[in-house]
Amino acid sequence: MTDKELNKIADLINERVTFAELEEFKHLEQQEDRAAWVKNQIAKLDKGEILP
Repeated sequence: MTDKELNKIADLINERVTFAELEEFKHLEQQEDRAAWVKNQIAKLDKGEILP
C-alpha cells in the first residue's frame, strides 16, 4: 500500500475518528506504521467502536 493510498483511506476514516487519532496518523512517518494504524481503525469500525 502506498502512502497516497493510505492517506486516501485515512481521509475516508477522518469523519469517524477523533482529532487526536488523526493527528497521530499524520505524525507517523513509516509506511508500515501508517498501514498498521489504518488496519487498527478499520478493525474499530468493524467492531462499532467508532461512531458512524
